Amino acid sequence: MNLSDEELMEAYVRGDSRAFDTLFARWAPKLSAFFARAFGRGGTSDDVLQTTFLKIHAAKHSFQQGLPFRPWLYGIASRARADELRKRYRLKKNVADGDLTDLKLASDEPEPGEHTDRMRRVQKAIERLPEAQRSVVLLHRYEGLTFGEVAQALSIAEGKPVQEGAVRVRAFRAYETLRVALADLRPDGVGS
Repeated sequence: MNLSDEELMEAYVRGDSRAFDTLFARWAPKLSAFFARAFGRGGTSDDVLQTTFLKIHAAKHSFQQGLPFRPWLYGIASRARADELRKRYRLKKNVADGDLTDLKLASDEPEPGEHTDRMRRVQKAIERLPEAQRSVVLLHRYEGLTFGEVAQALSIAEGKPVQEGAVRVRAFRAYETLRVALADLRPDGVGS
C-alpha cells in the first residue's frame, strides 16, 4: 500500500520511524535540487538539507493533520535556505577590505558543462531578485507549488501569514523583472 505524504507524516508523528525514512527517500532529492539552485551542489546544499530534516523532526508535532504536507515541508526548507543565506550575508559583511573571494556562493561556479550560458543568465537574474520575490519564483516555477501552497509555505518560513494575493503580486513583479532582464533571450525578441 502506497501512503500519501500526509499519511506518512501523521504516522511519523505517532512514532513510526519507517514513515520518516520513506518521506526522506521521497523528498531528499527534490529538496537537494531546491538547495542546489541557491548554493550549488555539494557541501552547503547537503548541510542545509540535513538541517531541514532535523527541523522537520523537531517540528513534527506542529504538522496539522488534514493539511497538505508539501507546503509545510517547503516552508521549513525555505526557512533553512533563508537562514543560510543570512549567515552568508553576515559573513560577507564581516570580511575586512572586501576580500570576498572565498565566500562566493557555490552557484556562482557551475559545474563544467552542466549549465549553458542561457541557464547561467537566468540563474543570475533570479539571484538579483529581492528575496521575497525569489522565494516565490523558486517555489512556484521550479518546485511546482500553486500560489496557495506558496502562501502556506511562506507563512511558515516567514513566521507570519502570507496571503495568496500577496504571492501573486510578488510573482507578477518577479516575472516582469525577469522578462525585462532576459528579453534578449526570447526567440521573438518580445519583451524589451
